[in-house]
Amino acid sequence: MHGVVQVPLHRIQRLRSLIAQFGDAVQRAVTNFESAAAQRAAEQKLVPEICNLLAVPREAGPTLGRHAVPRAQIIRRSMDFVDQHQGEYLSVEQLASAAGVAERTLRDAFQQYFGMAPVRYLNRRTLHQVRRALKAADPIVATVTQIATQFGVWELGRFARDYRFLFGELPSETLRH
Repeated sequence: MHGVVQVPLHRIQRLRSLIAQFGDAVQRAVTNFESAAAQRAAEQKLVPEICNLLAVPREAGPTLGRHAVPRAQIIRRSMDFVDQHQGEYLSVEQLASAAGVAERTLRDAFQQYFGMAPVRYLNRRTLHQVRRALKAADPIVATVTQIATQFGVWELGRFARDYRFLFGELPSETLRH
């Protein structure tokens, strides 16, 4: 067949799940997506997933073996990328691309260096970013949902659970103090 792209089911399910999360978040509070930061975070979450879904595998050419990238270099490139994108939602795909390695290689390097997968590292990073923003916010004007949404957080129940586990208090308590 010419012009037809076959998409693996897991990619379709992943995009559907992300869109459902986004839709739920918008329905709960559409005004949270009026800020430029929240719109940018949504774009940074959705666009790579759409591109990943539509990516057509390249024709496999002859391989001469993989070029080994030292773990320290992978971590340094990843952390440089993280530092350059403070306050932005980041994905594992973006980190792997910035480090110039496959996601599996990135995952192995993070596991060896940090003792956790890059997705968990990025989740922790987001929790810390939201905490800093909550501490700096005026509780009369801001809400936890508004602030969390700016950092690409749409699953608020999971976020609150993870936040409490990491910091020992609810996000709303941080905002009030």
